[in-house]
Amino acid sequence: TNNIFSVAFVGIILAFRCRAYSGVNVICTTNTTGLQTCSQELKCLSYEFPASSGDVVKVLRCPDPRMSGINCDMQCPYGLDNLQCGGSERGECNFVSAKCSCQPGWQGFNCSSECPGGSSTPCNLHGDCTVDTAGVNAVCNCYSGYRGNDCSIECQGGAVSPCSNRGTCEADGTCTCFGGWRGTRCDVECPGGSLTPCSGHGVCETDGTCSCAALYRGTACCSRCPDVLGVACAGRGLCTDGGQTCSASVTVAASCTCDRGFQGADCSASCLGLAGLECSGRGTCSYNGTCICLPGFVGSACELTCPRSASGDVCGGHGS
Repeated sequence: TNNIFSVAFVGIILAFRCRAYSGVNVICTTNTTGLQTCSQELKCLSYEFPASSGDVVKVLRCPDPRMSGINCDMQCPYGLDNLQCGGSERGECNFVSAKCSCQPGWQGFNCSSECPGGSSTPCNLHGDCTVDTAGVNAVCNCYSGYRGNDCSIECQGGAVSPCSNRGTCEADGTCTCFGGWRGTRCDVECPGGSLTPCSGHGVCETDGTCSCAALYRGTACCSRCPDVLGVACAGRGLCTDGGQTCSASVTVAASCTCDRGFQGADCSASCLGLAGLECSGRGTCSYNGTCICLPGFVGSACELTCPRSASGDVCGGHGS
């Protein structure tokens, strides 16, 4: 009788503990010597399984498997397929905190937001998948050299050295190059050098060529044109660098090819004559701007005609 009473009394105590503390996820381990230790005070035991060490492990759970928390009054959030934490392939419910622990490739409070790139290859394996500030959607933090919402875009120049380490890789994977570098991969150095592109006298275009300022010529814009009041060749000729080799640190003189009727290094010397013709069409213009007249013509612009005899001889053949 006493034994029956003792068993009944223990049963009452255990039953009371089940009602009072049901749902606490207590893990109890009984080792091979029979000594039992628990993570919390022993409560209602739901199931047990053997451990590899030979110990017996018991896990306490709420009677209703949908419930969580110390008093079994909370639930993990439901997600896809109307399952808690979206189901075991997407997440697991922490039965103490009633929060979801997501599987790799899934994020969000209910583990129902698939990582960009897919759950099997989150962020295309080129970034870390995290959850947004709202705790709802999965987002990628891409590794260096990759861009895109799913990290699928490799930067121009390659992920190891994006933009050849000479520019900024933008969101679409294109490069914005630093200073004196151009090209889709920022691997084209501007003429004149990356520190002084176009010798400081022009604009380096996207293809790596120079558009020189008005008074400068050459691939590196380091040949200066002769000018009059800032106008190359006085506006009366064509300025060219003549194929000279120069550098950003040394400026060399370009040269003028003057229009007809003009001469001089800067084309400022005029040889115009009658009817706007060079030396009136009766001579040639020298480098210094003076006319060398043909026989029978004189004057600064060869505008005067010498007298001729009936036979056509200048000054009758007896003078000049």
